[in-house]
Amino acid sequence: MYKIYFGNNILFLTNNYKKNYENNLGLFYEFYSSMNFELVIKLFEKNKSLKNLFIFNDNLKEMFEEFKTNFNFIEAAGGLVFNKKGQILFIKRGGKWDLPKGKVEPNEECHNAALRETSEECGITGLTITSILNSTYHTYFIDDKRILKKTFWYKMEYKGNEQLKPQLEEDITFAKWFNKSELRTITENTYPSIIDILKDANLIS
Repeated sequence: MYKIYFGNNILFLTNNYKKNYENNLGLFYEFYSSMNFELVIKLFEKNKSLKNLFIFNDNLKEMFEEFKTNFNFIEAAGGLVFNKKGQILFIKRGGKWDLPKGKVEPNEECHNAALRETSEECGITGLTITSILNSTYHTYFIDDKRILKKTFWYKMEYKGNEQLKPQLEEDITFAKWFNKSELRTITENTYPSIIDILKDANLIS
């Protein structure tokens, strides 16, 4: 299943109609090969009251590839970083708490992009990846172009003592280590996809 954020609303692409129908509230729509996916996307974007839209078909890969044709597709990568004290690194970008991440360059491996972007955005070096987390998807517009971004996430470890230096040219105004007990500060002012990553890492329920 693909979980794709349109702001705070979610479009699901799934090949398990029965399970999702039984467990969730939302509108269900069956995908077929000649379906006007762009029209469905536009209607979902305009109808802010519709929180969940499920589009289903047995061929999940084909459905996702057709869905992608309505967007400029971008891949990014980032990190959930822990220091020696077990604190977690967050940045503030655009007035919201976020995790460091950035665009994967051509011919760059995703895990290397995650390490590079995290280092650049926070001003620290010597990061190591300890595990892979779930990827997230979200959409947005640049001018009139519809963007679909997939972000690969990695759990990382940092053993150094460098001072954090937020990358101001990337609109990052603050970088800080947070204790697990302080995560409510983050969850009250962050993006739904970041909440998903914190849940994936078993930091919140």
